Amino acid sequence: MLFCHRSWVAAALIGFAWMPLTSTGQPMRRVDDAALRNASKSGEEWLTYGRDPGETRYSPLNLINASNVSRLGLKWSYDLGVGGGNQEATPLVRNGILYGITNWSVVFAVDVRTGKERWRWDPEVNQAAVFPKICCGVVHRGLATYQNLIIAPIIDGRLQALDADTGKVVWEARVAYPQDNYTVTMAPRIAKGKVIVGVSGSEYPVRGFFSAFDALTGHFAWKFYTVPGDPSKPFENAAMKAAAATWDPDAWKLGGGATVWDGFAYDPEADLVYVGTGNAGPWPEELRHSKGKDNLYACSVVAVRPDTGEMKWYFQMVPGDSWDYDSVQQLLLADITVKGRARKVIMQANKDGFYYVIDRVTGQFISGQPFAQVTWARGLNEETGHPIVNEAGTTALRPLRSRLDRAARTTGLPCRSIPPQAWSTFPPPQPVPTTSQWKKISFTSRAKRIAELCGLARQRELAQPRPWLRAAPRSCHHPRRLGPNHRLSEKGEFWWHGIPRRRRSAGAHLEAEGSEAARLQPLGIS
Repeated sequence: MLFCHRSWVAAALIGFAWMPLTSTGQPMRRVDDAALRNASKSGEEWLTYGRDPGETRYSPLNLINASNVSRLGLKWSYDLGVGGGNQEATPLVRNGILYGITNWSVVFAVDVRTGKERWRWDPEVNQAAVFPKICCGVVHRGLATYQNLIIAPIIDGRLQALDADTGKVVWEARVAYPQDNYTVTMAPRIAKGKVIVGVSGSEYPVRGFFSAFDALTGHFAWKFYTVPGDPSKPFENAAMKAAAATWDPDAWKLGGGATVWDGFAYDPEADLVYVGTGNAGPWPEELRHSKGKDNLYACSVVAVRPDTGEMKWYFQMVPGDSWDYDSVQQLLLADITVKGRARKVIMQANKDGFYYVIDRVTGQFISGQPFAQVTWARGLNEETGHPIVNEAGTTALRPLRSRLDRAARTTGLPCRSIPPQAWSTFPPPQPVPTTSQWKKISFTSRAKRIAELCGLARQRELAQPRPWLRAAPRSCHHPRRLGPNHRLSEKGEFWWHGIPRRRRSAGAHLEAEGSEAARLQPLGIS
């Protein structure tokens, strides 16, 4: 699918400098480990995704404040061009240059004073081939910088280092391959001269991991898997041997999930890198036959040594994940006083609704309180931080889970990401609604309808085996995609109405012009 959305980066100024800037006419200042460690001490630059290794994201700049914010006005704008899409990436700023990356991994450098483009690099991702392998949307979160390099993860699994002055490729490494259902969407981070990056794809049958590469050469350093592999083969390390005891022996055949695609922090003093891991896959836990098993290290924060990737501790927020409660949310390091005692902590507002405070040196649980309404658990154990699961809520889901489990065992392809809150009772099959009728259907009802159609897709898969992504509607495994412009037919066809885009991948296309029939073309199963 070739996205034709265009996006812009805009700068708003009041008449004084947006931030203190080094003259762009001066030689580029190199960014080393010391510069990254001290990134929080001034507001001059933004050198890493979370601004500093502790990911505090706090800027001390105060020129723009409550007294003058109303005077902000547009100074310049920069068109990201075709393929920009809805931007999620955090740009970097160093030496007066803003560096950014689009959803399709196009990297650009812009003078922050003038908005003038310095250079632009397109890695030429094969969008038609890669798009069907992207589990959760065409998106990108950012870049890393080290010495005179801009390090860009490419959504198709490559990792490239570009010259910060010219945009020319200095080295390229391979993190993963899209044909294995992996993509790379996270912003890489730097720790002790290594660039560390993880993979996306937990909604597919993949085994999560994150890897480290030498930041200057791109040479592979180490890889840490977040879930165990085939237990009949030697374990990569002691952590994987311990984790294997918390999974069903055959769970590895469905991947296990726990990909690493966002949450990250680094403490140079403790010499630890912290990453948050994704959901266990497939989910709910009945599909993994994991009743009573923790499924390490999914839905966890793990701390490893940046030199070797050796795990020092872990803390699992959601043992035996049944709700897609991944732990990839932002991680924040702080030094605080708890009950009169100075503590070095790592904190996270987790997707499960609890805010966790953990000792970042030892991994000891300190506290956890809900910051939103929580129904899946009645609270956390005060000593261990383990959730006290609301069994009444999970019991109500078992009839539907049994149905999904039967479908999974029949086809080997679980329809695994229908939101639990949509799993009440299934309505009888209904005629496909018209476009106007479909827009009136609630999201929950649409999600239920998709779950039904997933079963139809599995039946067709048996009759005519095809790759998973072409065999079932994309919304079967990611129903959040189902908006008011989407439709599904009784044959499991996924329709997208009124969007001026054209998908060029096999068996699927959209027409932006022509008659109603031309504008409503089936996607997915043919």
